[in-house]
Formats: sequence, C-alpha cells, structure tokens
Amino acid sequence: MSDARLRDLERRWRETGDPDDGAVWLRARLRAGDLDRDRLDLAAYCGHPAAQRLSDRRPPPGDAWDWGEGLVLAEVAPLNPPQASTGRRIRAQTTSWAALGFAREVCARACVAAGEVVLDLARRPEAVEGLDAARRWLVSRSQAERARASAAEDRLEDLLRSRRDAGEDDRDEDDPARAALDACRLAAGAAAVGGSDLRAAARTLDAAAGARGAPAAVLDAVAAVLTRWALGEGVDQ
Repeated sequence: MSDARLRDLERRWRETGDPDDGAVWLRARLRAGDLDRDRLDLAAYCGHPAAQRLSDRRPPPGDAWDWGEGLVLAEVAPLNPPQASTGRRIRAQTTSWAALGFAREVCARACVAAGEVVLDLARRPEAVEGLDAARRWLVSRSQAERARASAAEDRLEDLLRSRRDAGEDDRDEDDPARAALDACRLAAGAAAVGGSDLRAAARTLDAAAGARGAPAAVLDAVAAVLTRWALGEGVDQ
C-alpha cells in the first residue's frame, strides 16, 4: 500500500474520530509493515480505541502496580504465591508477552513517563538529573548513558537514605516528595539496566501513584506517552 493511501486513511480517522476508521488505518499499516503487532497490542493495552478493535490485550483489574506488571509481563502474579513453584515465580517475573527487546524499552519508557508525572513533587535537582539520564539512554542506548543513569540512581538512593536517617520519613509517611523521589530513582535504575528488570514498571508506577495521590491520572499520562510512541506519533522511535 502506498504512503499516500496510508496518509489518506489516517486523515479520515483524524477527521471522523471513529474507531472503526482508525482500525482500517492501523490494519493497513500492519499489512504495509509500517506497524508491528507488539506496538499495536501496546496501544490497545493503553486504551487506544482503534487499536482495541484489532487487539484483545487489556490491562488486568487492579491498581497501578497491576497495570505496570501487565504492561510487559505475560503473567501478573504475586512474588510468592504459596501455590506457585519457584520456576513459575521466576517466569512470572521475567517472561513478556512481547519480544524481549521491545518489552525492555516499554518498561524503561513507562518508568520515565511515570517519573515525569511526579517530577514537580520531588523538588530536588537529583530527581531532574535522574530522569534526564534515563531520557538520554532512551535516545542513545549507550553504555555511557547507562552508567550516568546508574550514578544518578545511586545519588537518589543516598538522598532517600539520608532522609530516613534524619527521621524525615517518620514524620510524614505519606510525604509526596519521598514517593516522587523514589519514582525518579526507579526510572533512573530502569535505564541503568537497559530496561531488563521487567518489574520496574510496576514499582515505578506504584511509587508515582502514591506521590500524586491520583493513580488514574498517573496511568492516563503514562498510557498517553506510550501510545504516541507505539504508533509513531511525534515521538523518537
């Protein structure tokens, strides 16, 4: 199918807003090799109405943690279910429904997006540095940026430890700044390991939801970022 035809189909979808028209456009992109199945499934998971016409992938019921696990993991399961074997627990933490490289990138992007939602609550330059390092790794994929992200993660961990040692967290267990700093630390850590910790998305989203106090707002923001990336809408691929 020609690029002109794809643009015509996209234009119609933008004009009508009808998910059926959007599904025609996305199906044409799949056939033309302009979109792969993993990206389509991710968009559906994130709530894109046209993608949901073509994919059954949906988030599991539950909270921000569950949403983050289902984002990349093939099985959403507690760390230590009494009925699960050790092998099953390991598979539940490491097996993705998507290609592994794609899952790792999605995980890292979700962590960064969650950190960005609460960056204003962190109120520390270390948080800005952590997210900046993670963003840079998403663009470059370089070992140098992974090392930079790792160093930023360490600085944020030191900051959080100093808060605990000073008793700041004891004075206000629900302090949004602490949870926001933790979300930014986790985002930097996700980049530091190249997204290979597939449970990082759940932890980061959970921390961000706790900081913002509005889980739905955090999930909506992260889903919007991931959908734009998945469908190639003005985001670095």
